[in-house]
Amino acid sequence: RIDVVTLGPHGRRTRRLYRQAFGEGVSIGVISVPSAEYDPARWWRSSEGTRRVLVESIGLAWTVCCFDPGPRGSHEERWAEPAPVR
Repeated sequence: RIDVVTLGPHGRRTRRLYRQAFGEGVSIGVISVPSAEYDPARWWRSSEGTRRVLVESIGLAWTVCCFDPGPRGSHEERWAEPAPVR
């Protein structure tokens, strides 16, 4: 089990990406800390709340439709490792 602490509306995308990284066999929990910059219950009433929710919504939509980490074990999946020298 992994618990991830994140800020505000970033939690859904975080859970999805961690699930892709660790697979279905690992339970991913997300603790979303509310932002002090806006009221999370009325996020649409502030420009900062609206911006954050919209940016995270677009990021989640892109992750769902377009993000492909590549096959397990491939260089694309292990993006932090340098490319092999050929």
